Amino acid sequence: LTLEGVKVKLVAPPRSGLVVARSQAAPTPKTWILKLPEEWTDDQVKRMASGVPDGCEVLDHGHPSEHGLSIIVLRATLPVLEEVFKQNPGVVEFAEEDNEFANTDTVESPEDVVVTARRLSSDPASWGLDRI
Repeated sequence: LTLEGVKVKLVAPPRSGLVVARSQAAPTPKTWILKLPEEWTDDQVKRMASGVPDGCEVLDHGHPSEHGLSIIVLRATLPVLEEVFKQNPGVVEFAEEDNEFANTDTVESPEDVVVTARRLSSDPASWGLDRI
């Protein structure tokens, strides 16, 4: 999805061939991560975060001057997100819908954990140190 020239990465994009009207898309606010230019300073990020439109809540922002990420994390609907892009033309490199990821590996039984731990401890990785 592209809004105001900014690529927006959705967690579950619409199926191909399905067109969603922007006014109907994302009727409830979602959390978005906006990637800003690497060369931005903390002050520039804070200034953009303080100027977001109504209906948009800034949850966090990066600290690029302190070697952190140049990002803003906000909560908004797609139409409000589009307004953020309009207010800051050419600034946002991309926006990505925030998502939680879960480990899908399951342990069958506590015995599996013990067997795996024994196998790992009986043959520890040497990283080539056995050759020194």
